[in-house]
Amino acid sequence: MRQLERRGSVFCFEFATMAPANDQAPPMLLKRWKHAVTLNTSTVVQLNVRGTRFVATKASLLAAASSYFPVMFQSASTCDGEYFVDVDPTHFHRVLCFLQHGEFSCDGLNGYECRELRATASFLNLTLPHLAAWAWVPPLIDTPYSLTEKNSVLRCSRHGATIISDTPVYSFRLQFSDWRSSYSVFIGFTPPAENGFLQGDTVRIKESDRRGFYVCLPGWTLFGPGDVTERPQKVPNGYSNSGNFDLSVALDGTNTIHFRSGRVPLGKAAFHVPGPCNPMFPTVHVEPGSMYNGSITILE
Repeated sequence: MRQLERRGSVFCFEFATMAPANDQAPPMLLKRWKHAVTLNTSTVVQLNVRGTRFVATKASLLAAASSYFPVMFQSASTCDGEYFVDVDPTHFHRVLCFLQHGEFSCDGLNGYECRELRATASFLNLTLPHLAAWAWVPPLIDTPYSLTEKNSVLRCSRHGATIISDTPVYSFRLQFSDWRSSYSVFIGFTPPAENGFLQGDTVRIKESDRRGFYVCLPGWTLFGPGDVTERPQKVPNGYSNSGNFDLSVALDGTNTIHFRSGRVPLGKAAFHVPGPCNPMFPTVHVEPGSMYNGSITILE
């Protein structure tokens, strides 16, 4: 191996490809070496992820047909034979693992790192599997709703339900299935109590002393601390809040809460949260009074 040069903080090396002596190497080792040489010359791709270099097989990168990588291969590589990818490289190896064996994990990452990693996946147009880092708190007594799939899917009856998460987060996304627009449901964030824990009696959705921040369907109206009446929001033309749809709620770095359907913002639906930017508890309140057969699933 011969060192060529130093480019910034990256050292570049030249590797001499040496075949093992046929009279010394076991047949299996020789076979592996020949396979490695063939692989290196035909299917290995070098990626420059904001200055950090990764090596992956072309087959792995093409595993997700609708992702960024098939489009990337249609463009020319750099003079060094690399392809530049403009995303954060810190946890890019998790993206490569997902492409290789279909499993994706945020284990060991804090909330900010999880959001950055999901933003990377979104930029690469990768559809991630269920990544719920939180779940609904299961009931301690008999309730008119039920939880399935490790407390990630909510179903309730005509009696309605109020349910909160077991973990505070900065953002979450829910999928509504078989939803009927005649039902009123509140979705949003409830901040923790002063002791850091969320008690059941602190979840006040409709009272004037509410502490949380919610959007109400089907009218797309906002309810927050100090609101005596709701604030109607303009919904994008053609948007439907019945049948199957998803809804995202996120607290950004400016202490603003945004509501989106997929990638589409719901008008100017937003709250500015006073105080420090701390995670809060996802909350759903379904009004009683009508039969309800749909479900609400945690997507992330």
